[in-house]
Amino acid sequence: MREVARRQRGSIGVYWLRMLSFPAVGGLVGYGLAFLLSFVIDSSALFAAPVIGFVIGYVIWSQRAKRFVLKRFRREMATRNLQLRYPTSFTVDDEGLHCISGPVSSSAEWSAVTDLFLEQGYWVFMVQMSPWVCPRRLFTTPADERAFITGALDRMSESARNHSRQAVNAMRTAA
Repeated sequence: MREVARRQRGSIGVYWLRMLSFPAVGGLVGYGLAFLLSFVIDSSALFAAPVIGFVIGYVIWSQRAKRFVLKRFRREMATRNLQLRYPTSFTVDDEGLHCISGPVSSSAEWSAVTDLFLEQGYWVFMVQMSPWVCPRRLFTTPADERAFITGALDRMSESARNHSRQAVNAMRTAA
């Protein structure tokens, strides 16, 4: 699996160097501030400055990390001549759940679909513990979305519906 991750995000060394740079720089800045302030304030009270700097650096890192990872991922896609966006469609029928995204199509029998839930604007189908992510923006109207999700829930096993309480409740309140 390391090779899969390397091909998606690049070298692990460069990745972690970038990810740890913000907390490390924050810690160094905090240490520098503690050193400078030690000339003005009792230095015994400044032991927390490097820790505070590290925490500030970590907060900045957590806000910026996604941007770095996505930029790298998109660059890796571009080097392979892959588009960043493909037309995507999801369909349900008696045989299963089907997804077509650009040149890739996938199908799953209903016995493989174990959960359905809404997460940050996406309907997520768990297919043998792998997420299939269906953006809500694919639906032109709330009625289309409701018909699709209800159709999926109706075809899922009772066990899968029990794991999908959030989706079941969302469809009840939308009715």
